[in-house]
Amino acid sequence: MSDKSKKCSECVRRGRKCENRLFSGSEWNKQRKDEAAVATKLVDADVDISHFQQEIDNAQRRLALMHRYLSQTLARHSQLRKHQQFLKDRGRQMLAHDSQISKRLDQESPPLDDQQLFSVSQMLDQLDPNFWNDPVLGGIFEFPLDSSSGSG
Repeated sequence: MSDKSKKCSECVRRGRKCENRLFSGSEWNKQRKDEAAVATKLVDADVDISHFQQEIDNAQRRLALMHRYLSQTLARHSQLRKHQQFLKDRGRQMLAHDSQISKRLDQESPPLDDQQLFSVSQMLDQLDPNFWNDPVLGGIFEFPLDSSSGSG
């Protein structure tokens, strides 16, 4: 092998490209350096893949938990809607019942006439003006009921 041309003597004699050429030490050093750089990048990529996989696993766990909570909330919402409808229906039935009872009571005992209303008014007038503010009654009214006391 000729040191100057890095070709074997046979290739030099024939004038062809030498296929038996050996790689130099610097070429081998570059190869090892390139392999080490790629190996380092592979380790970094493996770490990234592991990190992303952990993040995906955590996100999937959170999504599964949120899905379970959503399902529970939807079920509770459905039950509350049914309960609300039940209460509305019951309220309508109660109103119809009370209306029917009121009509029957009105037929059995007619409403008070003007004379009877006047007697109730006279009875209220006989009460002490502080009656409605009595602490036993819990101060039911914050203002006196006496119409002569001004704006109420």
